[in-house]
Amino acid sequence: MSFISAIRPQAIEDAQENASWYGGCASARRFYAYVGNDPLDATDPLGLWTLQAGVSFYLGGGPLWVGGQISVGIVADGHGNGGFYGTVGGGPTAGAGLKLGIGGSVSGAPTINDLQGPGAGASVVVGAGFAGSLDWSKGRANDGTTYNNYGASVGLGGGAAVSAGPSVTGVVCQVGPDCGSFTPSTPANNTPPASNNGAAQSPTAPANPLTGPGK
Repeated sequence: MSFISAIRPQAIEDAQENASWYGGCASARRFYAYVGNDPLDATDPLGLWTLQAGVSFYLGGGPLWVGGQISVGIVADGHGNGGFYGTVGGGPTAGAGLKLGIGGSVSGAPTINDLQGPGAGASVVVGAGFAGSLDWSKGRANDGTTYNNYGASVGLGGGAAVSAGPSVTGVVCQVGPDCGSFTPSTPANNTPPASNNGAAQSPTAPANPLTGPGK
């Protein structure tokens, strides 16, 4: 008991310093944003995800053997963000096809902001008067991890074609905690401690309970 009592004040102080450096309780709440900051009562059965629904237009084939797809619509994620998106993609095409339809997709991107930027994908269109498509794309989230996006659509059109190539997506976040912020940031009041000459210093190493602070 005496050993625990002796190190407890120092351990608490170190924990408070580390919490302050990483944003304190305000940043800690982000750890459970995917379950509405209620990890005991809420669940996240799909993991990190985004959902998209909208209208798409595909045109592929012809003498140049190229094709592509344009899609626009609404997008939402498991963090409570929502907004609008637009995607343009295309590339080399086998066959020929035309489709104007409605559809949706689901991805493993953490938030809708992570959908924004370049990517790559493929689309398959088949039909005669009434056409459908299967779509796949891959992108990179803001934290550097990659994610997959799987979608499908149905509508008017015809033909049979497969296209693959680069794509780019734009997102306008309208509501939610991550709107207006594409990368995590440290609150303004949580700056590194300053030395005597005013220069910022890195956080000190956590104290060793046996040898003392920073050893």
